[in-house]
Amino acid sequence: MNILDYTKCYTRVWGGWNHHRCQKKAVVVRNDTPYCRIHDPEYIKARRLEKQTKFDKEQEERAESRRLSVATTINNALDNLIDTECPHCHKQLDLPSLEDIQEWLKEER
Repeated sequence: MNILDYTKCYTRVWGGWNHHRCQKKAVVVRNDTPYCRIHDPEYIKARRLEKQTKFDKEQEERAESRRLSVATTINNALDNLIDTECPHCHKQLDLPSLEDIQEWLKEER
């Protein structure tokens, strides 16, 4: 007969040489299983969602930074060509602005 001890967390953890039951005090019971605050499934879901949200935000910031960096690099290269004439027809080149390049990069996403 296996009697569940509701005073301790039911999760199995690695103890260096083998798995054993978590020794922390159970503070919540989910689906008739006791959990400590660390191993509580709802807490784990919330923590993962928080980390994923933070990661997604950082990735978006990095992507925006890269897009701006590329647009700035292109614009700087184009600025160097502003006074350049076409070698074939000797007409002034019509070049896009930085805002046009940023719009184009956003559309490419």
